[in-house]
Amino acid sequence: MDFRILGPVDVRGAAGPVQLGGQRNRIVLATLLLSHGTPVSATRLIDDVWAARPPDTARNQIQICVSQLRSTFRDTMQRRIRTRHPGYLLDLDGCGFDAARFCVWEREAEQAVARGDLTTAVALLARALRLWRGPALDGVDSATAQSAAARWNERHLVAWERYAELCLAAGWPELVVAGLRQLVVEYPLRERPHELFMLALYRSGAQSEALEVYRAYRDRVCDSLGLDPGQRLRRMEQAILGQCPTLTATVPVQAPWAAQQQPEVVPLGGVH
Repeated sequence: MDFRILGPVDVRGAAGPVQLGGQRNRIVLATLLLSHGTPVSATRLIDDVWAARPPDTARNQIQICVSQLRSTFRDTMQRRIRTRHPGYLLDLDGCGFDAARFCVWEREAEQAVARGDLTTAVALLARALRLWRGPALDGVDSATAQSAAARWNERHLVAWERYAELCLAAGWPELVVAGLRQLVVEYPLRERPHELFMLALYRSGAQSEALEVYRAYRDRVCDSLGLDPGQRLRRMEQAILGQCPTLTATVPVQAPWAAQQQPEVVPLGGVH
Protein backbone atom coordinates (compact mmCIF):
# COMPACT_ATOMS: atom_id res chain seq x y z
CA MET A 1 0.00 0.00 0.00
CA ASP A 2 1.34 3.41 -0.98
CA PHE A 3 0.36 6.71 0.68
CA ARG A 4 0.89 9.95 -1.22
CA ILE A 5 0.78 13.61 -0.19
CA LEU A 6 3.01 15.18 -2.88
CA GLY A 7 -0.06 16.27 -4.81
CA PRO A 8 -3.65 15.38 -3.92
CA VAL A 9 -3.79 13.05 -0.92
CA ASP A 10 -4.44 9.52 -2.09
CA VAL A 11 -3.67 5.90 -1.36
CA ARG A 12 -2.80 3.13 -3.80
CA GLY A 13 -3.43 -0.49 -3.05
CA ALA A 14 -2.60 -3.62 -5.03
CA ALA A 15 -5.82 -3.19 -7.03
CA GLY A 16 -5.34 0.54 -7.68
CA PRO A 17 -6.64 3.74 -6.06
CA VAL A 18 -8.39 3.41 -2.70
CA GLN A 19 -11.60 5.39 -2.18
CA LEU A 20 -11.10 7.55 0.89
CA GLY A 21 -14.57 8.99 1.28
CA GLY A 22 -15.40 12.63 1.93
CA GLN A 23 -13.32 15.66 2.81
CA ARG A 24 -13.37 14.96 6.54
CA ASN A 25 -11.81 11.56 6.00
CA ARG A 26 -9.09 13.13 3.85
CA ILE A 27 -8.33 15.75 6.49
CA VAL A 28 -8.09 13.10 9.21
CA LEU A 29 -5.87 10.88 7.05
CA ALA A 30 -3.66 13.82 6.04
CA THR A 31 -3.14 14.86 9.66
CA LEU A 32 -2.29 11.30 10.65
CA LEU A 33 0.12 10.96 7.72
CA LEU A 34 1.93 14.15 8.62
CA SER A 35 2.47 12.80 12.14
CA HIS A 36 2.87 9.12 11.27
CA GLY A 37 4.45 7.17 14.10
CA THR A 38 3.32 9.78 16.64
CA PRO A 39 -0.13 9.83 18.29
CA VAL A 40 -2.43 12.66 17.18
CA SER A 41 -4.94 13.91 19.71
CA ALA A 42 -8.64 13.88 18.97
CA THR A 43 -8.66 17.59 19.81
CA ARG A 44 -6.17 18.33 17.05
CA LEU A 45 -8.20 16.31 14.56
CA ILE A 46 -11.31 18.22 15.57
CA ASP A 47 -9.50 21.53 15.09
CA ASP A 48 -8.31 20.46 11.65
CA VAL A 49 -11.74 19.36 10.50
CA TRP A 50 -13.87 22.19 11.91
CA ALA A 51 -11.36 24.92 12.86
CA ALA A 52 -12.99 27.27 15.38
CA ARG A 53 -16.56 25.95 15.15
CA PRO A 54 -16.73 22.25 16.02
CA PRO A 55 -20.20 20.80 16.62
CA ASP A 56 -21.12 19.18 19.92
CA THR A 57 -20.83 15.80 18.17
CA ALA A 58 -17.32 16.50 16.86
CA ARG A 59 -15.56 13.79 18.88
CA ASN A 60 -18.09 11.18 17.80
CA GLN A 61 -17.77 12.28 14.19
CA ILE A 62 -13.99 11.92 14.34
CA GLN A 63 -14.50 8.38 15.63
CA ILE A 64 -16.77 7.75 12.65
CA CYS A 65 -14.13 9.11 10.23
CA VAL A 66 -11.50 6.81 11.72
CA SER A 67 -13.89 3.88 11.61
CA GLN A 68 -14.66 4.58 7.94
CA LEU A 69 -10.97 4.76 7.08
CA ARG A 70 -10.33 1.51 8.87
CA SER A 71 -13.23 -0.08 7.03
CA THR A 72 -12.05 1.30 3.70
CA PHE A 73 -8.60 -0.18 4.19
CA ARG A 74 -10.07 -3.38 5.57
CA ASP A 75 -7.97 -5.54 7.86
CA THR A 76 -4.64 -3.92 6.98
CA MET A 77 -5.72 -0.43 7.92
CA GLN A 78 -7.47 -1.55 11.05
CA ARG A 79 -4.07 -2.53 12.33
CA ARG A 80 -2.42 0.65 11.06
CA ILE A 81 -4.74 3.26 12.56
CA ARG A 82 -4.39 2.45 16.22
CA THR A 83 -6.06 4.02 19.20
CA ARG A 84 -3.29 5.59 21.25
CA HIS A 85 -3.63 8.20 23.97
CA PRO A 86 -4.50 11.00 23.43
CA GLY A 87 -6.07 9.95 20.11
CA TYR A 88 -4.85 7.89 17.16
CA LEU A 89 -1.56 6.72 15.67
CA LEU A 90 -0.87 5.83 12.03
CA ASP A 91 1.77 3.15 11.55
CA LEU A 92 3.25 3.08 8.02
CA ASP A 93 5.69 0.25 8.66
CA GLY A 94 5.90 -1.83 5.50
CA CYS A 95 3.99 0.72 3.42
CA GLY A 96 5.18 3.21 0.85
CA PHE A 97 5.07 6.95 1.51
CA ASP A 98 6.04 9.38 -1.25
CA ALA A 99 7.25 12.09 1.14
CA ALA A 100 9.63 9.62 2.78
CA ARG A 101 10.97 8.50 -0.61
CA PHE A 102 11.50 12.11 -1.62
CA CYS A 103 13.58 12.76 1.51
CA VAL A 104 15.70 9.65 0.98
CA TRP A 105 16.47 10.36 -2.68
CA GLU A 106 17.14 14.03 -1.98
CA ARG A 107 19.62 13.08 0.75
CA GLU A 108 21.28 10.44 -1.43
CA ALA A 109 21.62 13.00 -4.23
CA GLU A 110 23.62 15.29 -1.97
CA GLN A 111 25.78 12.37 -0.90
CA ALA A 112 26.48 11.69 -4.59
CA VAL A 113 27.42 15.36 -5.09
CA ALA A 114 29.86 15.08 -2.20
CA ARG A 115 31.46 12.09 -3.97
CA GLY A 116 31.71 14.09 -7.18
CA ASP A 117 29.19 11.85 -8.95
CA LEU A 118 26.93 14.39 -10.66
CA THR A 119 25.31 11.81 -12.91
CA THR A 120 23.96 9.82 -9.98
CA ALA A 121 22.96 13.03 -8.17
CA VAL A 122 20.93 14.23 -11.16
CA ALA A 123 19.30 10.82 -11.53
CA LEU A 124 18.31 10.71 -7.86
CA LEU A 125 16.90 14.23 -7.85
CA ALA A 126 15.00 13.50 -11.06
CA ARG A 127 13.49 10.44 -9.42
CA ALA A 128 12.53 12.47 -6.35
CA LEU A 129 10.99 15.28 -8.39
CA ARG A 130 8.89 12.89 -10.47
CA LEU A 131 7.04 11.93 -7.28
CA TRP A 132 5.22 15.28 -7.39
CA ARG A 133 1.77 15.26 -8.99
CA GLY A 134 0.85 18.84 -8.08
CA PRO A 135 1.04 21.08 -5.00
CA ALA A 136 1.50 19.08 -1.81
CA LEU A 137 -1.69 18.07 0.03
CA ASP A 138 -3.73 19.65 -2.73
CA GLY A 139 -7.41 19.90 -1.88
CA VAL A 140 -7.03 19.26 1.86
CA ASP A 141 -8.43 22.29 3.67
CA SER A 142 -7.07 22.29 7.20
CA ALA A 143 -4.60 24.39 9.18
CA THR A 144 -2.19 21.46 9.61
CA ALA A 145 -2.29 20.55 5.92
CA GLN A 146 -1.88 24.11 4.71
CA SER A 147 1.10 24.74 6.96
CA ALA A 148 2.74 21.48 5.92
CA ALA A 149 1.94 22.12 2.25
CA ALA A 150 3.75 25.46 2.36
CA ARG A 151 6.87 23.77 3.74
CA TRP A 152 6.75 20.89 1.27
CA ASN A 153 6.12 23.12 -1.74
CA GLU A 154 9.08 25.30 -0.79
CA ARG A 155 11.20 22.18 -0.41
CA HIS A 156 10.11 21.02 -3.86
CA LEU A 157 11.01 24.38 -5.34
CA VAL A 158 14.48 24.33 -3.75
CA ALA A 159 15.01 20.76 -4.95
CA TRP A 160 14.10 21.72 -8.52
CA GLU A 161 16.51 24.64 -8.37
CA ARG A 162 19.18 22.26 -7.13
CA TYR A 163 18.37 19.85 -9.97
CA ALA A 164 18.77 22.71 -12.47
CA GLU A 165 22.06 23.72 -10.87
CA LEU A 166 23.45 20.19 -11.14
CA CYS A 167 22.26 19.76 -14.74
CA LEU A 168 24.02 23.00 -15.66
CA ALA A 169 27.17 21.88 -13.84
CA ALA A 170 27.12 18.66 -15.85
CA GLY A 171 26.69 20.54 -19.13
CA TRP A 172 23.01 19.73 -19.81
CA PRO A 173 21.27 23.14 -20.04
CA GLU A 174 18.67 21.83 -22.47
CA LEU A 175 17.23 19.67 -19.70
CA VAL A 176 16.18 22.65 -17.61
CA VAL A 177 15.55 25.63 -19.91
CA ALA A 178 11.81 24.94 -20.24
CA GLY A 179 11.34 24.32 -16.52
CA LEU A 180 13.27 27.45 -15.56
CA ARG A 181 11.27 29.48 -18.05
CA GLN A 182 8.10 28.33 -16.29
CA LEU A 183 9.62 28.92 -12.87
CA VAL A 184 10.50 32.58 -13.48
CA VAL A 185 6.94 33.19 -14.62
CA GLU A 186 5.44 31.56 -11.52
CA TYR A 187 7.96 33.22 -9.17
CA PRO A 188 8.67 36.61 -10.79
CA LEU A 189 10.44 38.02 -7.69
CA ARG A 190 12.49 34.93 -6.76
CA GLU A 191 16.08 35.59 -7.73
CA ARG A 192 17.64 32.13 -7.86
CA PRO A 193 15.54 30.79 -10.78
CA HIS A 194 16.36 33.92 -12.78
CA GLU A 195 20.08 33.41 -12.19
CA LEU A 196 19.88 29.78 -13.28
CA PHE A 197 17.68 30.65 -16.25
CA MET A 198 20.17 33.26 -17.45
CA LEU A 199 22.99 30.72 -17.26
CA ALA A 200 20.95 28.04 -19.02
CA LEU A 201 20.06 30.44 -21.83
CA TYR A 202 23.66 31.59 -22.20
CA ARG A 203 24.91 28.02 -22.40
CA SER A 204 22.21 27.30 -24.97
CA GLY A 205 23.48 30.12 -27.20
CA ALA A 206 20.78 32.65 -26.29
CA GLN A 207 22.92 35.44 -24.82
CA SER A 208 20.56 38.28 -25.76
CA GLU A 209 17.59 36.53 -24.17
CA ALA A 210 19.62 35.90 -21.02
CA LEU A 211 20.33 39.62 -20.74
CA GLU A 212 16.68 40.44 -21.34
CA VAL A 213 15.73 38.15 -18.44
CA TYR A 214 18.01 40.24 -16.23
CA ARG A 215 16.58 43.54 -17.44
CA ALA A 216 13.00 42.37 -16.95
CA TYR A 217 13.77 41.15 -13.43
CA ARG A 218 15.62 44.38 -12.56
CA ASP A 219 12.67 46.51 -13.67
CA ARG A 220 10.20 44.27 -11.85
CA VAL A 221 11.92 44.34 -8.46
CA CYS A 222 12.55 48.06 -8.78
CA ASP A 223 8.88 48.76 -9.51
CA SER A 224 7.49 46.26 -6.98
CA LEU A 225 9.96 46.52 -4.11
CA GLY A 226 12.09 49.57 -4.80
CA LEU A 227 15.19 47.35 -4.80
CA ASP A 228 18.04 46.43 -7.11
CA PRO A 229 18.82 42.84 -8.10
CA GLY A 230 21.06 40.95 -5.69
CA GLN A 231 24.81 40.76 -6.05
CA ARG A 232 24.82 37.26 -7.57
CA LEU A 233 22.40 38.26 -10.32
CA ARG A 234 24.36 41.44 -11.08
CA ARG A 235 27.53 39.36 -11.33
CA MET A 236 25.78 36.97 -13.71
CA GLU A 237 24.80 39.88 -15.98
CA GLN A 238 28.37 41.23 -15.99
CA ALA A 239 29.81 37.78 -16.69
CA ILE A 240 27.45 37.33 -19.65
CA LEU A 241 28.24 40.79 -21.02
CA GLY A 242 31.94 39.94 -20.77
CA GLN A 243 31.44 36.38 -22.04
CA CYS A 244 33.39 35.13 -19.05
CA PRO A 245 34.94 31.70 -19.73
CA THR A 246 33.75 30.41 -16.34
CA LEU A 247 30.14 30.54 -17.60
CA THR A 248 30.78 27.59 -19.89
CA ALA A 249 32.84 25.55 -17.44
CA THR A 250 31.31 22.18 -16.59
CA VAL A 251 32.25 19.19 -14.46
CA PRO A 252 33.48 16.16 -16.43
CA VAL A 253 30.88 13.39 -16.22
CA GLN A 254 32.09 9.82 -16.45
CA ALA A 255 29.09 7.54 -16.08
CA PRO A 256 26.64 5.60 -18.26
CA TRP A 257 24.82 8.76 -19.35
CA ALA A 258 28.04 10.35 -20.55
CA ALA A 259 28.75 7.35 -22.74
CA GLN A 260 25.20 6.61 -23.86
CA GLN A 261 22.57 9.32 -23.37
CA GLN A 262 21.54 12.14 -21.12
CA PRO A 263 18.69 11.80 -18.62
CA GLU A 264 15.18 12.76 -19.63
CA VAL A 265 13.75 16.21 -18.94
CA VAL A 266 11.97 16.38 -15.58
CA PRO A 267 8.74 18.41 -15.76
CA LEU A 268 8.39 21.24 -13.28
CA GLY A 269 4.91 20.03 -12.23
CA GLY A 270 3.79 20.61 -8.69
CA VAL A 271 5.55 23.91 -8.07
CA HIS A 272 2.95 26.61 -7.43
